Amino acid sequence: MQFRVKATTVEKILLPYFLQVRNKKATKSLKTPAQPASGQSTRQSSAGLLLNLLLILLVLFVHLHNLEHSPPGAYVDESSIGYNAYSILKTGADEHGVTMPLFFKAFGEYKNPIFIYSLVPLIKVFGLSVWTIRLGAALFGLAMALVMGLIAKESAGQKTAWVAGFALSALTPWLFTLSRITFEVISLPFLIALGWWSWLRGTKSHSVPWFLLSWLSWGLSLFAYSTGRLMIPILVLVLIACYVRELKASWTPCAIGSIPFIICLALLLSWTTQNPGTLTARFEEISIWNDHPNLPTAAARFLGNYLSCLSPQFLFLRGDPNLRHHTGQGGMLFLFSFPLLLAGIVCAWQKRQEPSERFMLIAFFLFPLAASLTKDSNHALRTANALPFVIILIFWGAIKLREWLSDKRLLTAFFAAFAILEMGFFYIDYFHTYPIRARGWFNAGLPEALAVVFEQKRGEIYYSPMAFRDEGLAVRQPYIQFLFFGKLDPAVYQKNGLAGFNIHAYREDLSLPAGSLLLTKDGEEVFTASSSGLVLAYPAQPPAASELVGHITIPSPGVPKPPSYRIYRVP
Repeated sequence: MQFRVKATTVEKILLPYFLQVRNKKATKSLKTPAQPASGQSTRQSSAGLLLNLLLILLVLFVHLHNLEHSPPGAYVDESSIGYNAYSILKTGADEHGVTMPLFFKAFGEYKNPIFIYSLVPLIKVFGLSVWTIRLGAALFGLAMALVMGLIAKESAGQKTAWVAGFALSALTPWLFTLSRITFEVISLPFLIALGWWSWLRGTKSHSVPWFLLSWLSWGLSLFAYSTGRLMIPILVLVLIACYVRELKASWTPCAIGSIPFIICLALLLSWTTQNPGTLTARFEEISIWNDHPNLPTAAARFLGNYLSCLSPQFLFLRGDPNLRHHTGQGGMLFLFSFPLLLAGIVCAWQKRQEPSERFMLIAFFLFPLAASLTKDSNHALRTANALPFVIILIFWGAIKLREWLSDKRLLTAFFAAFAILEMGFFYIDYFHTYPIRARGWFNAGLPEALAVVFEQKRGEIYYSPMAFRDEGLAVRQPYIQFLFFGKLDPAVYQKNGLAGFNIHAYREDLSLPAGSLLLTKDGEEVFTASSSGLVLAYPAQPPAASELVGHITIPSPGVPKPPSYRIYRVP
């Protein structure tokens, strides 16, 4: 699919680069314009290359900047993923001593392997830290953006279109936010994008290697994130159905290439058969059938969830209410992309006879399927499979909208300026305000407190479970935070648990040995209906004459007596 775009130099600076694609077919009927002087052409080419380079550097900067502190702290799932990768590196087994597991048992569920295993070489090189494990997420996000750029190049027929697709993907709030936290879901949209792009290459070249890469990507997607186990087989069936005519010329290479997918699918089915119920236990807790509703009630819930995922409220206005998945400002996509997405859908519908457009359109309307089966449907993680298709629809819509507005330069410039301002406000908020807003969702201050604990350790360590409560005031897995931030030996933990490191939960009726440390937290911040902070005080009482050796105050602007972590040494 190609489009005609005519733009002035000013517009080229103001407009996103994905608007600078020409429709070669449309220009055939036009007279060839006068060619610019060679010096002018060279200057324009140099300016274009410089702008492209600056855009790429900007993308790299925002994705890699301040990974350890934006967002602050580390959630227990991040620590679990990071420590299990560390355990694989050190012992070849997970935290429970299972050698090279296919799925990782954690907190009553099983985490997916692709992202965890990908962190092992990074931890080998850079060591175990919040920065290292979030670097893994950032690299997956950037890799997906690069592949999306290649898909944009395929669809636009222009070599420079990959920069536009790359930047559009990387700067989209949905992908950007997920690539800043250590959740295994970030590997799913990357593998979907890679499978899609290599499929496009395979159907054009009839090449076995391209089909092998495509089918391998689809197969690995089954082990990327839980929703992939439902969505990937559906997407693969839709893909084949859309390309059934084109595959007549590529049937043999496609069939040979499908071997990795068949192996992955067989491996998943075999593991599921040997471990019945393990991969569905979490789903049973959060599904729309959890309270055993009748069929009409369940159907109404599903439809309501489905429409909610496609609503402007979720996509463009408010997004996921969980501040670990979203900043809490705006939607999962920029507001300026709303007309672009609509234009892209119209464009794909008009070209639905083409297999790629037909597949993308169907895949877009299927994306809420998995999330619609759960109670909280407006979930950025469970709908992350939408990202490749949403981004390309926006890309196509931008080109089409630019064509429609080609003679309305003032309106085009206003739209471009609005887009630039919205993106600027988002990133300023993300790096300056969001870390404060999300402090309770990532246990801000806890990494610094645990660093003091391990620096001051002389003997036994005791901790108040209240020091490990999350934004919902629930105690969240203290053991994994000690393991991760202490970089504790996995072999010792596998044999003796935390007791192997002399770490114990504290109760006020315990008599603590001399020289031991006690970690407490003297308050918990909660938020009222008006979003104003309120601190619930519950100062833990250390043994008499204990020495305060560490005091970490959690930054809480506007909150009197903000909560803090305190570390005491028992006399």
